[in-house]
Amino acid sequence: MASGGDEIAARFSAIAARKVGAIVDSIGLLLAGLFAGFFYTFSISVVRGFGIVDNATYVESFQAINATIRNVAFGTVFFGLLPVLILAAVIHRKEARKNVAIRLLAISLVVATVAITFLGNVPLNETLATVDSTNSVEAEAARADFEDVWNQLNLWRSILSFGALACLAFKGKPSI
Repeated sequence: MASGGDEIAARFSAIAARKVGAIVDSIGLLLAGLFAGFFYTFSISVVRGFGIVDNATYVESFQAINATIRNVAFGTVFFGLLPVLILAAVIHRKEARKNVAIRLLAISLVVATVAITFLGNVPLNETLATVDSTNSVEAEAARADFEDVWNQLNLWRSILSFGALACLAFKGKPSI
C-alpha cells in the first residue's frame, strides 16, 4: 500500500514528465519551423534572385553562401532538429498510435531532407566550389550543370521539411 507521500511524488513525477514532453515538443516544433522556413525562403527568394544574375555572379554568390552557411545558428537548426524529434518520440512513445505514427512520419521526412542535402546538394556545392568564376566559359558550364538540379533538390527539401512541420503542427498543440 502506497503512502500519501508516495502518491504525491508519483503525481508530481507524472506532471513533470508531461511538462518536459511539452517543452521538447515545443522546441521540436520551433526547430521544424526554422528548418522548413530555411529551405522555403531559399526557394522563393534566393533562387529567384540567382535566376536573374550573370553566370560569374551566380557562381561567386553561391560559393559565398556555401562558405558561410556552416555556422552555429544554421547548425543548431539543421543538426538539432532530428535529435529533438527522436527525444520527443521516446518521451511520448505511449501515446495513441496515430500520434506515434505522425511523429515517426515527421522524423522520416526530416531524415529524407537531410539525406537529400548530403547526397545531392552538398556534392553539387563541393563541385561548384572548385569553379573559377572569372572564367566565363567555366562559370557558364558549371551553372548549367548545377542550377536546375540543385533547385529541384532544394524544392524537394522544402516540400519534405514542410511536411514534417505540418505533421508536428497538426498532431496536437503542446500544452505546458
